[in-house]
Amino acid sequence: MTVRIRDAGASAADRGWILDSYPLYVADLAQGGVGGPFTGPSAAALRDELASLWFSALSSVVVVILRDGERVGFARVQRETVPGSRLQMSYHLTDFYVAAAVRRHGLGREAANLLFRRFAGAWHVSGSARDRVSLAFWRSVISSYTGGRYTVRRQGGELRHSFQSAPDGT
Repeated sequence: MTVRIRDAGASAADRGWILDSYPLYVADLAQGGVGGPFTGPSAAALRDELASLWFSALSSVVVVILRDGERVGFARVQRETVPGSRLQMSYHLTDFYVAAAVRRHGLGREAANLLFRRFAGAWHVSGSARDRVSLAFWRSVISSYTGGRYTVRRQGGELRHSFQSAPDGT
């Protein structure tokens, strides 16, 4: 199994797949975060919001996650300059989705590690404090990636994992 990530901004097919998958991601968030069925905006409204916000923002990078060349997920990373530095970047993983049918095979872990290596610097990965499955996943991935060198802080209803990454994975 080969896992890769690729920028979705340049590919209409990748953007279309993400737009089609976005309602499934939001439904996953609703079920994991609040324990109930999704009762939010329509799929059409979600697509419009995503298209207008994600793919036009210069501060974010949207990638599609591929397994053996097939689209299986997506991620969005927000970039910002570290305060007081003109060159050092900080990254916030704001959205991360792997299709339910292919979960529990290491795809998400590998995709996350590829993102961390691609964008070297200070990282923040946040998630709902109520979503135990997601929190267990991120704690495992980040602990393994950093050798346990990360911090966790509660901010409102979220837990924020912070750490440093480097291109070589250290």
